Amino acid sequence: MLSEVCDAISPARLATYLRATGGDVTEALSLYRWNQDIAGGFLRPLCNLEVTLRNALVEQLEILARPHQWWEHCVLGQDPKSRIKLNEAMARLRYNRRALTKDTLVAEMMLGFWVGLLDSQFDAELWRRGLHRAFPHYHGPRGTLRAELKFVLHLRNRIGHHEPIYHRHLAADHLTIHRLLGYLSPEMRGWSLTQDPLPVLIGGNPVPRQRIAAP
Repeated sequence: MLSEVCDAISPARLATYLRATGGDVTEALSLYRWNQDIAGGFLRPLCNLEVTLRNALVEQLEILARPHQWWEHCVLGQDPKSRIKLNEAMARLRYNRRALTKDTLVAEMMLGFWVGLLDSQFDAELWRRGLHRAFPHYHGPRGTLRAELKFVLHLRNRIGHHEPIYHRHLAADHLTIHRLLGYLSPEMRGWSLTQDPLPVLIGGNPVPRQRIAAP
């Protein structure tokens, strides 16, 4: 049975877990399952952060873009990457026969788009003109905030692609997500932490000797 399970996962994917467990197949599968549990546990706070982030940014973009729609802001139209992402999202809406509205387009845009709004090319026209107000409880530089959001984006993408995250400093990742959430809404941060299963899951690492800090 274990052989068939290993084949289903694939030797290449399981190799990382085998190295972490000294070649013990049973322990490797236990670590693989724990990695799945942890990844699932992170989805809730990541969802809370992403939804709160995009809503807060859109609120400020709507002010900056008036009298036009937020996605019609000239700066977004002039940035090739943003324009491509917006066009792709609009194409998906058309394909699925959904109307183009603020809410439908916001839901189609991926986290990378929202994090990208804090890139340096938007500093003068978006960040300084009002986008910073999306983070009422943050008072540091844009670049530092962007770096933390990029860090969380990387974690989210690894989870989305079913990659290993067991080796990361998961407790620090958990704190980072909720620190960012607190910059946006302390109330949402408090609600997100309520009955949060992650601390218990993180403490259940079946191979604790392998736990290392993420770079």
